[in-house]
Amino acid sequence: MDTKTQLPKPFFRRREVLFSTIFLAILAILLLSSRMTGRPPQIESITPKIGFPQDVMVITGNFFGDQRNGGEVVIGGYAPVSSGYLDWSDDQISLRIPEEVSSGMVRVITKNGKSKGLLFTNKQQIPVVLSGPGKPGQPYISSLESETGSVGTLLTISGMNFGLQRGGSQVLFTWISGDPSQGYTEVEDASMIAATDYDLDYEQWGDREILVWVPDGASSGQMLVVTDKGKSNAVFVEIESAAGTKLFPEKRTYSVQYSLDVGSVSADGENNLNLWIPQLVQAPEQREIQLVSEEPEPLFDNVSGVKLFSLENLSPGNNYTIFQSFMVDRYSVETRVNVAKVPTTYDTDRRLYKRYTSADLIVPADDEGILKLGSRIVGRERNPYRKAREIYRYVLAQLQVDLEYKGRDILKAVEERKGNPYIYAVLFCALARSQDVPARPISGYLIDRDLQATRHYWAEFYIETVGWIPADPILGEGKIRVNIPPEVDPYAYFFGNLDFNHLALSKGLIELNQLDPQGRTVMRSDIPSLQGIHEEATGALSSYNAYWSDLDVLGIY
Repeated sequence: MDTKTQLPKPFFRRREVLFSTIFLAILAILLLSSRMTGRPPQIESITPKIGFPQDVMVITGNFFGDQRNGGEVVIGGYAPVSSGYLDWSDDQISLRIPEEVSSGMVRVITKNGKSKGLLFTNKQQIPVVLSGPGKPGQPYISSLESETGSVGTLLTISGMNFGLQRGGSQVLFTWISGDPSQGYTEVEDASMIAATDYDLDYEQWGDREILVWVPDGASSGQMLVVTDKGKSNAVFVEIESAAGTKLFPEKRTYSVQYSLDVGSVSADGENNLNLWIPQLVQAPEQREIQLVSEEPEPLFDNVSGVKLFSLENLSPGNNYTIFQSFMVDRYSVETRVNVAKVPTTYDTDRRLYKRYTSADLIVPADDEGILKLGSRIVGRERNPYRKAREIYRYVLAQLQVDLEYKGRDILKAVEERKGNPYIYAVLFCALARSQDVPARPISGYLIDRDLQATRHYWAEFYIETVGWIPADPILGEGKIRVNIPPEVDPYAYFFGNLDFNHLALSKGLIELNQLDPQGRTVMRSDIPSLQGIHEEATGALSSYNAYWSDLDVLGIY
C-alpha cells in the first residue's frame, strides 16, 4: 500500500501563521483595551428641554455604557438617586427629574469622563407675568411678541414705564456659564447679561415698546427691563439654536490696575488735555467688573465704552497722573457648532451686520487686494463658518510669528510672510469681512503664568443664531507660551474657543468725536485699545509727553 510522506511546512508558511497569530492577539488586546478605557460620554439631545420635576427626561447620545455601573446624570448640579433612573443604555438614558432640581446644565458622567452640557429649564422657575407694575413708575412687561428665538432674534417687548429714551436703561437676559454646579431660582440670584451698545442690540426704545436683538451669550430663562425707576417683572424667553451653543465653563478673577502719566508740559496760557482711557469690556465672557479705585474723577464716565478725563491748564514743570484699578471675572469660551445647520445668509439690514462687514480705520475690508485674496481662499463656499475656518487656516499657513514686527500694513505682511498678533487678527477680520462674514479684532492683554500682561490682539466672527465665535490665529501657531493644558492642540483650540487668560479693552473700532474742532488729536498705535482718538490737546498747550502704562496684574483668584 502506497503511503504519502507528510512533508514539513515551509519555513515562510510557519512564519506567516505565527505573524497572523501575533497580529490577531495584538488586535484583540487593542480592542479589549479600547473597550476597557472607553470614550467620554456624548450628549446629542435631551427631552424635554423645559419641564417639571417628576417628568421623565430622555437623554440621547453615545458612549454612556451598556449599564449604569456607577455612572450618573447631573442636572443643574444635582444628581438623582439610584431609583430615579428608569433605563440606561449606551445611546439612551431615561430618568425621572428630581423634585429638588434647579434649571441648569445636563451632563452625563461615567468612569470614562464627563460629557458637555445641554440646558434644562425647570418650568416651576419660569416667572409669571404680573398684572401691573409693582410700584408707580416702575417698568412693567405685559407681553412679548414671541417667547422663543435664538441669539440674533429681534424681540418686541410691550409694556409701560420703559422711558421715552433709553439713557442708561437696559434689557437683561439670563446667562449660563456652563459650570455644572450653576443653576438659578429667583431673578435676584440669576446671572444676567445686558444687550450691548457695541453690538447695536437696541433697535428701538419707547415708553411702551422696546425692540431689542437677543444678545450674544443669552440663554433660556428670565428676561427683564431695568431703568432708573427699578426692575420690571420677569418674563420667560426660550433661547436655542440648532446651529450650536456657546458656554463659559471656567472662571478666573483678576485684580488689575493701570495708569497714565503726563509730563514735560510746554504751555503759555489756558489749555486742556482730553484723554480717552480704555476700560475693560463688559461682555458675556468678561463680567462683574468692579472699579476699586480711581483718581481723578472722569469728566464723562462712559463714552462709547471708554472714560473721558480732562486735565485743565497744565503747567510746565508739573506732572499729572490718571490711575484706575479693577476686579474682573474672566471666563473661558467654548463653542460647539453644527456646521451643517449654520445659516448661510445674514440679515443684511441689521446694523451689526453692516458695521462688521464694512471697512473702517483699522480693518481694510474693501481693499482690492484683500477682496481678491478672500475670494481665492473661500472659493465657492457659502457656509460662513467654513469660510472663517478656511481664512483662519490661510492666515496660519501664510504668516510666521514675528513678535518684533512693527508694521501694520496687512498686505505687506502677507508678502513678507510674517506678523505680530495685530497683523494676524486684523488680516483674519479683513478677509472675513471681505467675504461677508461679520468679524472684528479685539484688543487687550494676554496674561501668562508669571502674571505678566502682554499687549495682544485676537478676533471674533459672527454666526447667525449662535453669536460671536472667538479665534486667536497667532496662538493657533502654538509658538507663544500660553496657559492651556499640554494635551490641547492650539491649532484646533483657538478656532472656536478661548481661555480665561485674555482681558479685552475693545471689541472692534471705538469711534470717538473730538470735543474741540480746533483740537489736535492723537491716535496711539502702541495702546492695546482700538480707538479713533486717545488724546486731544486744546488751547495754548504746545507739547507734552504722555506715558500710558501697561496693565499691571496684582493678583489672580
